[in-house]
Amino acid sequence: MRRMFEIVGILTLLGAVILAEESAPATVPEEQTEAESAPAAGPEEPVEQSPSAVVPEQQSSPAKIHLVPEEFLNRGKDYSLQCASAADKVEFFSAFRMCLDLGLEFASVESRSDSAALDIALAGYGDDVWLSGSDLGKPGSWIWLANNHKVGRWNNYANWKHGEPDGRNHCMSASLQGEKSKWSASKCDKKLCYVCQKYLT
Repeated sequence: MRRMFEIVGILTLLGAVILAEESAPATVPEEQTEAESAPAAGPEEPVEQSPSAVVPEQQSSPAKIHLVPEEFLNRGKDYSLQCASAADKVEFFSAFRMCLDLGLEFASVESRSDSAALDIALAGYGDDVWLSGSDLGKPGSWIWLANNHKVGRWNNYANWKHGEPDGRNHCMSASLQGEKSKWSASKCDKKLCYVCQKYLT
């Protein structure tokens, strides 16, 4: 029963994050000046002002929106494969909880440097492992449960195998193809080893 409530809570969070991203305005409107927000008044007699009394109108600059926070993407990650034996293999949502129990995050892979670090962590392991990606909140819209970031949100980075995601399965796994890792969509109740992460800076 406890696990059922955990899954429902995570699914609710996934849906809320996706809805918030889709409904967010693309631009930030400029603030209204006091003159614009004041109610309209009747016509008034023009008042002459001396040149020294005229205050030049100040133009507000548009708000800047930083969509590519390089300082975040370049923090670096330390990945750890959690799999001492076959008995350690768990379902997707159990992997999410167990990383938290270790004081870590369920792994996300958001850049080529992240992927290279994951390749090292998986070296010598030939099976699939869980990462924190899922589209259970909205099929086809993948996010990282580790931080609620949409997959490829900042730099369009994705590392799917050819033909993936397949549209039928909704939890992300990864495996080595030679020396490089690739992602797949897997059944969430499949039992796999999993990867946790911590930031280096």
